[in-house]
Amino acid sequence: QLYLFAAKLAMPGWDPNPVIRAKAAGKLAYESYGSNPGGILQRDLEYLVRDSDPRFRTPTPEMYDAATPAGFREFWEPLLAQGPVEVLVFGEFDKAETVEALSRTFGALAPREAPSAAVLERAVDFPEAGATVVRHHRGDANQAAAVIAWPSGAGVENLRESRRLEVLTSLFNNRLMDAMREHAGASYSPVVRSDWPSDVNSGGRIAALAQLRPEDVPVFFAEAERIAKELASAPVGEDEYNRVVEPLRQYVSRASTGNLFWLYQLEGATVDARRIPMLSCCPIIRRRPPPICRRWRRNTSDRAKAGVWRSSRRGRKWSPHRAARMPSRDAEAGHCNRLFTLAKQMLLAT
Repeated sequence: QLYLFAAKLAMPGWDPNPVIRAKAAGKLAYESYGSNPGGILQRDLEYLVRDSDPRFRTPTPEMYDAATPAGFREFWEPLLAQGPVEVLVFGEFDKAETVEALSRTFGALAPREAPSAAVLERAVDFPEAGATVVRHHRGDANQAAAVIAWPSGAGVENLRESRRLEVLTSLFNNRLMDAMREHAGASYSPVVRSDWPSDVNSGGRIAALAQLRPEDVPVFFAEAERIAKELASAPVGEDEYNRVVEPLRQYVSRASTGNLFWLYQLEGATVDARRIPMLSCCPIIRRRPPPICRRWRRNTSDRAKAGVWRSSRRGRKWSPHRAARMPSRDAEAGHCNRLFTLAKQMLLAT
């Protein structure tokens, strides 16, 4: 299997048929996006909250028609020859045999080129605050979706702050759900999530999303802004904080018993060794309310707020993106120490 994996990088077949099938599937999917609010979110949200960055734009049917297998190869062939290759191995295995097998496969690849600094340092921007962006869909007229977002942070250096923001967004989510049910009189289930890219140093955000009736969209925006200002200006009570923290502690405790959890946390550690010390076992979710995050206070100003977005008319309930993973510092000490030692050994083996 390792030989096959390495061969995909060294000797890709460039079969045109997968490209042709992907073009056909992409064109069909694009036509369906406009049929409901969830499809509009899937099609346009990332593009809008990334300040209309073309890298995040969903291809149109015209773009698919212009794409060719030859152009696909021309674009991807130099990229497959760039950058480091990282292999993470988990489970029961012999370290010496594994290193030897990797040396004969991935280790035998030709030296790889380093991506240019311009590519690695290209920022992911957030739009300036401005008018609400509206998109229309073709579904039922009594359904809509609304999104409001604020910029946060990114990168490995402040990764612990990203974990604290998980607690903050849980508090935000609970308050927003109560407010919408109180003022709109409906069983809405808004979702507030934090996205913190760790492989780049920009592009993080906190976003609140909801599916609701078009007439309730102004209520959603007003309540979201009110709650954001309250969280930025007033401490959180002990009881409210503990109600949010305990489910997160239990989730982290369960998730950290599996190898997949640690694989996600160690991804990129061979390139950026700062990830390794951040897996030490000191708790990341404290029993007492933490101080309000300075970054959140800065970014909830009227000037910094941006990315307000909604889709009016029609649609069915949509599934939000997978919740951000919560790295653990609350697993059992012995289990964590063993994995921490293994992580250091893997880093040295590379």
